[in-house]
Amino acid sequence: MFACALWRIPWLVLAAAMVLVLASCASGRAGADRWVHPYGATDPEAGLVWNVAEHRAASEEELLADLARADFLLLGETHDNRDHHRLQARILEGLARKSGRRLVVAFEMIEADWQDAVSAQLARDPGNAAALAEAVRWKDSGWPPFELYEPVFRAALAAGATIVAAGLPSPRAREVSVHGVSVLPASLRERTGLGEPMPEPLLRALEEELYVAHCGRLARDFVPRMVAVQRARDAFMADRLARTTGNGLGVLVTGRGHARLDRGVPLYLRRLAPDRRLRAVGLIEVGSLPPEARAAAPFDWLWFTPRAHPAGHDPCASLAPVERDT
Repeated sequence: MFACALWRIPWLVLAAAMVLVLASCASGRAGADRWVHPYGATDPEAGLVWNVAEHRAASEEELLADLARADFLLLGETHDNRDHHRLQARILEGLARKSGRRLVVAFEMIEADWQDAVSAQLARDPGNAAALAEAVRWKDSGWPPFELYEPVFRAALAAGATIVAAGLPSPRAREVSVHGVSVLPASLRERTGLGEPMPEPLLRALEEELYVAHCGRLARDFVPRMVAVQRARDAFMADRLARTTGNGLGVLVTGRGHARLDRGVPLYLRRLAPDRRLRAVGLIEVGSLPPEARAAAPFDWLWFTPRAHPAGHDPCASLAPVERDT
């Protein structure tokens, strides 16, 4: 239910990120006046902040106070939900005030091969988010328009954060799809544990999630290739984030499927930095998870927003065909 859309890889585009919803409560709401999307903006759950471990609603201040004590923070999003990016920006702004530490913000959306371009652009013009997007050729990346992500970048740059390009380069992802994770450096596989089998229950759940997220249009024998890419991306981003240790509070902006605690980036990050405090926030659209599923939410915190699309929207209608030989 939490698969991340693989926007950068045309042959593995997910139709939509699957979402959670929890019970309503007046505490911790962001306020309807702050929402961009009208779909579910009046839902009593819109704006709810939820502490998963304690099974209760909380305030934004409680959320920020907890996140400020972390060493690593994962902010899991639905890529095309503008409200999710606005809340990510709010979190970064709050952390800049509360943590007293430098922020290091890693982005799944910028592949690691662009790190030199990122560093060079920020050295020239450190506060210009639009120029940074130009430097990494965002328009050609396959991600949603930069205007959706601009609030997050602006907040990071305003805080003086170091920007890390954390995405697995597309050529390597294609190689993994065809040949498996063995094409990645042995050192990466060993230190992250990527070379080891995923526990069977997690593997089966991931396979089913990716199959369902593609609306059941894939041959079952293609699913393991998708799983290999998903795992490779998780391990790669974990490795990039772990390298920020000692430089400040490391934050990863990523799809919600990558941020989940059980089988996403945290699975590999715990091996890389077992003594570091990790927190994962799931930004969730209202209307998709029954209340009885709350306890199983694989995040530390949830923050609910309106939906990016109206009720009845069919994400499968626009799903592009998946190529078998790439």
